[in-house]
Amino acid sequence: MPKSNYEAECVRGLETFAAEEIKDIGGQLLENANRPGALRFRYGKSLTRFKKLRVVSQVFAVHYFEIPRPKALLGSQSYQRLSKILNDAIQDFRPHKVESFRLEAAGKKSAIFQRLIQGIERDLKLYHSLEVGDLFLRVVPAKNRPGWEVLVRQSVRPLATRSWRQFNYKGALAAPVAAAMLQIAEVNPNSRVLNLMSGSGTLLAENDQQVMLQVGLDLNDEALRGSRLNLGTNINPTSLVLGDAIKLPVAASSVDVVLSDLPWGQLVGDVTNLKILYPAVLNEAYRVAAAGARFVIVTQLKKQMRLAIQQSTWRLMAENPLKMDRVNPAIYLLKK
Repeated sequence: MPKSNYEAECVRGLETFAAEEIKDIGGQLLENANRPGALRFRYGKSLTRFKKLRVVSQVFAVHYFEIPRPKALLGSQSYQRLSKILNDAIQDFRPHKVESFRLEAAGKKSAIFQRLIQGIERDLKLYHSLEVGDLFLRVVPAKNRPGWEVLVRQSVRPLATRSWRQFNYKGALAAPVAAAMLQIAEVNPNSRVLNLMSGSGTLLAENDQQVMLQVGLDLNDEALRGSRLNLGTNINPTSLVLGDAIKLPVAASSVDVVLSDLPWGQLVGDVTNLKILYPAVLNEAYRVAAAGARFVIVTQLKKQMRLAIQQSTWRLMAENPLKMDRVNPAIYLLKK
């Protein structure tokens, strides 16, 4: 299979983790892409390997057009080439039936792009969706050379949309962020893993490492019911416990990895109460953690988190800031 150029997209702040995943599947990293949170790479192996990417949110094939402006995409030669690219992608998506497409570009509402959208609708027999399309393409200026690029996503849905997610819970953690947290935690087959405030089980479901013990704890019955649906046939038998994170039904010094997506005071929790909750959770987690245990936390409330860490006996090993669509949380690695 000849090598082609691709662009991987990830949560900003997780580029290092995404780069390692790309190398692991045999990709050759190139220069940075036009946008933050994107990495360019060359790849010539089976596209099914993209399914192994966990931190990467989605992958696009990059097609270069040596044209002065997007209007030239409507010209006979360029348009025929674009139609073939899109038809080939549709064939690659089989057996999934492609019925819609979405085009993203600066100036998408211009007459030029509207003509392009209408042409694709007519010739490929697809309807244009403003938000979700089975076929997703971007038109962007080329980097470091004149011309334009058409980026075509290599999956019907983003890789970040996990098949295991049968239950959507408000405030649920994004799966790629959970995948990065598990890497930071260095989960291994000997790990005894405890997920505090486990919600709908994103961190538990994302753990594809066979472990000695895995437990999820939450105060919300509905969340635990959702966890059972989401965990499904997860490789790790998981105990789900109804319980309070500041009064754990867990023996002292019995856990190697603690994970938590703490409430951010937005969809879940109240900021005032969280100032009390954060230190209490850290203290109780320290009690159940074995010597050398890792505690990996994600939260938007960075000021409260840093203060809680200072007041605790945990050692702060790393803080990894993230930038997402509407929030800017951070991942913290603590060690006992």
